[in-house]
Amino acid sequence: MKILIVISCLVAVSVGQFKDPPPFLKLCNIQDPKRDICIKNSLQEFLIDLPKNPNYFDFIQFEPFTYEPYTFKYDYGDFLKGYFKLFDGKGYGLKNTKVLKLKSDFTDKDMKILALVHMPKLFATANLDTKFELGSLKYENTIPFNATFRDVTTRWTIKGKIEERDGEQFMKIVLFDVLPEAKELVFGTSDVFPNEQLNDLFIGFINQNWKIFYNVMIGETRKQWEPVFRNVTNKFFEQIPFRKLVLSNDSF
Repeated sequence: MKILIVISCLVAVSVGQFKDPPPFLKLCNIQDPKRDICIKNSLQEFLIDLPKNPNYFDFIQFEPFTYEPYTFKYDYGDFLKGYFKLFDGKGYGLKNTKVLKLKSDFTDKDMKILALVHMPKLFATANLDTKFELGSLKYENTIPFNATFRDVTTRWTIKGKIEERDGEQFMKIVLFDVLPEAKELVFGTSDVFPNEQLNDLFIGFINQNWKIFYNVMIGETRKQWEPVFRNVTNKFFEQIPFRKLVLSNDSF
């Protein structure tokens, strides 16, 4: 059997009224020992071709990519505690994604795909509603900010299962976990404090201790990203019966 590995299951893409896969998606043979290389290359080509074929897909805009509002709470005892809420968030740089590694597993009833992707730089902007206590300092404000993430490596874990609906079989994604790791984060804003020196001191503190805040953010954003990526990907698979993604060897 040969299967059309639908590369769009690995990215945040949804189709409109298409009942057949578009012709620029590459075929991969699941019995081929080099199957994973084929899927990896297909995904990379898909990321390149996607902006060139806007009429084939009705997909969530990913350049910039918009983020839903979310709130982070933190408590480090007497040292630092409080919360911040991000809203009106936008991210840039996903178009430069490079697929580094990919491993897949397929059966008649389910699939699992593990992928490692890299983005050299991500730039994010948002508004920040924050309240915190840093030692004896108490602060509450709403400010614009930006953050630059460099050398970002992200692990994708995608799991899907076959389900029957209306006499047909469809692939349903049940998990799309995203775990990013950045080598550097630079936070920027000029509106935290009216005093420029105090503002620079605060920004310097954040940038020197960025890993603390990054780990808090990632734990929460993973909860936000998983259902978004999973639901959007399922919008593709619910359009196409799985039998249309499986071709016999006699067809080639």
